[in-house]
Amino acid sequence: MKQFANVDFKHDGTAFRCPTDLSRSSGSLQRVLVIGQCTADHIRGFLLESGIHCDFVHIQSLMDPLFQSPQPIETYDLQIVFLPMDRIIPGYTYFPLSYADIDAEEKRFANAEKTTLDLLDVATRWLKSHKILTFIGNFLVPQQNPVGKLLPRYDLRNPCYFMEKINESLSRRVDEMDNAFVIDMDGVSSTFGKKYLNDDSIWSLSHGGFIQNIEYEHYESNRQDSQKRLEDLGPVTEYYSVRTDDGYRALRDEILSMYRIVRQVDAVKIVIIDLDDTAWRGIAAEEDNSRDFMTIGWPLGFVEALMLLKRRGILLAIISKNEHENAVGAWERNYGNVFPISNFVSVKANWLPKHENMRQILQETNLLAQNAVYIDDNPAERDIIQSMFPDVRVIGSNPYYTRRILLWSSETQVPFISGESSSRTESIKSVIQRENDRLSMDHDEFLRSLNIKIRCNVVLDSSDKYFKRCLELINKTNQFNTTGRRWTVEEVNSEINSGLKIYAFDVDDRFTQYGIVCVALVKENVVLQFVMSCRVIGLGVEMAALGVIMNSMREEGLNSALGISQETEKNVLSRDLYARAGFQATDNGMWNCDLNVEFALPTHMQLDMSC
Repeated sequence: MKQFANVDFKHDGTAFRCPTDLSRSSGSLQRVLVIGQCTADHIRGFLLESGIHCDFVHIQSLMDPLFQSPQPIETYDLQIVFLPMDRIIPGYTYFPLSYADIDAEEKRFANAEKTTLDLLDVATRWLKSHKILTFIGNFLVPQQNPVGKLLPRYDLRNPCYFMEKINESLSRRVDEMDNAFVIDMDGVSSTFGKKYLNDDSIWSLSHGGFIQNIEYEHYESNRQDSQKRLEDLGPVTEYYSVRTDDGYRALRDEILSMYRIVRQVDAVKIVIIDLDDTAWRGIAAEEDNSRDFMTIGWPLGFVEALMLLKRRGILLAIISKNEHENAVGAWERNYGNVFPISNFVSVKANWLPKHENMRQILQETNLLAQNAVYIDDNPAERDIIQSMFPDVRVIGSNPYYTRRILLWSSETQVPFISGESSSRTESIKSVIQRENDRLSMDHDEFLRSLNIKIRCNVVLDSSDKYFKRCLELINKTNQFNTTGRRWTVEEVNSEINSGLKIYAFDVDDRFTQYGIVCVALVKENVVLQFVMSCRVIGLGVEMAALGVIMNSMREEGLNSALGISQETEKNVLSRDLYARAGFQATDNGMWNCDLNVEFALPTHMQLDMSC
């Protein structure tokens, strides 16, 4: 019997849309507040099924401005909002309209849009007051135009288009909010099959939910004998293939995946690939293979996935047992016109063991094994990498799975794309070139030659243009991170309200613009946390940043400063930060700096002291 590549049927379940192949730890979601009506209450039940504590608030309760949440709002990790469709489109407003009256339809849409945004405003009161992480569900779009298949598709008289436009308005408003994101309920329904889930084949358009047996349970089954139909009617699940429970579980898993993305749980920072039978079909050295044979189908889909990962800020690298010139030439022949090999931060094409090349790439990029994914079609090579680097996530047995795992897994996704993220590959390549130059020069001469410039910015609000990047750096940095603590938007905002300052340092040199690569959280005279990107390790940036902060405190009239340092498994690079800066260790594990003496700043760089 012919043996095929590994078949994993878990990819047919809810893990089809939210793959778990790259997951290594739980997302630690513990307490959720769910707001809405029927859909919200149903999703609450399926979150409870996963062991998550959930409280439910009917949206009508929020009409009372004095209404309080069941528990203090700061105790919730997340609030989920599903606006009720019957408030947006009341059941009978559609009935009296004439198809010829386009103006009336446009007026109905304007009213529905206003109601949607007004309800959203009511439902997100705690987002505005506490910056609590908030997910907001969109609306289900009908399966087809109930007015008629052949009538105009993109016309407000088509309920499908009507709901798409409502969803667009909802999404645009959510995009304007801090710490809020849209749950694509309609997308989940489309993925798993609207005919199995949506109730628009039975109920009125104003309901817009998943199919339930509630009609039978509340009405049909309670008919008196004298009221029964001539042909008795059973529950709807007797007549349709209904997968409502699966739909709600898929919606729940979508929410859990979104939460992992926001919290950057098990985040992937680099994807390292093999070439033959991974990036293309067959062996490049077999020159008889045409480009169409090698690239059409899953190979081009795979490379397109790499392109999209790069846009998210994920680094790409190649490890191939091949002559370097041959590997680069094969790539350029197959993909050079759409995705040149310059998009890879490192290309290791040689005859060294692949684990040696893996070690070099991790060293060059200053990344930990836990942040890497390795893709190879050869099970023996996968096993070797896995044994040498147990924390590397290894995939590649089935190319029909690979693209979806790379693009849809929460571990490869980001809640936003910063300027630093989008230019990360170019920045790291500049670092590699910079480090090569370092080897051929005296250290002090090398530093002076870089023409380093540092600009200080102080962030005092989550609406600041640097806020998201600061939070990204804090929550993604492992090695140069004095405490290792991860922060939520809500936690940072709470601290800002009680005096926290975020010092953000923007760095560039003659090689590249690094952007915001150093961040310190400072409250009164205490440096709560200090983090720095490995891209600027060894340039003296941390000493300059501490100097700016210390001298700023001194100008405020403070006599001493404290730095907090807590050892983690991964923060080796930052453990001696305060000792190198001249701080003195205290009995309680903190570090003290005498501010009566001006902090000496490095002389090989230009400092913008405007902060």
